[in-house]
Amino acid sequence: MKGTIVVVQAPEYDKYNNQGKFVAHGFECAFTMSWKKDPVYTMKDYFTFCADNGAYIEDDVECELIADVRSESRTIGIERYTYKKKADLAYKTSGWPIFYFNLFNDVYTSNSSIDYYNYRVSARARIFSNNNFLIRMCYAHKQLVGGDLKPTISISTTGTSISFSGTSHREYQSPNF
Repeated sequence: MKGTIVVVQAPEYDKYNNQGKFVAHGFECAFTMSWKKDPVYTMKDYFTFCADNGAYIEDDVECELIADVRSESRTIGIERYTYKKKADLAYKTSGWPIFYFNLFNDVYTSNSSIDYYNYRVSARARIFSNNNFLIRMCYAHKQLVGGDLKPTISISTTGTSISFSGTSHREYQSPNF
């Protein structure tokens, strides 16, 4: 995670006691996660993060799925490039976003092929808090079964907790940081 301090301001109070200025300190956070091996299944995946102790985020949160691509065809030859796609917002739980996306599927025809590899997720958010706080990221990957996952986020006095329930899935969480 990378962080920089930002300041948010509104107008100052005037002589009639109308609110005019509010200053809060926050962190511009970048969250990244990458696969160590290519995934076996490319079904629905979820990615989220949250913080505890009264921390909150702005609504302009972004998340995208990124993969390197090797494309080969008889007419063009071999091309390599990076492909990015914005993740969709599935839910917001306790004010924190839960994004979902489908990993890209390799494509093979008699004349060409497209292979995706080096998958990664990148998200950005501005987090504000008047206290110290812990952040945790979580990723869940659905396996080959029917049904759907139901993500939830809960924040307790012991720190952040993210859980997914529903049909068969694997879940990976970062430690608190």
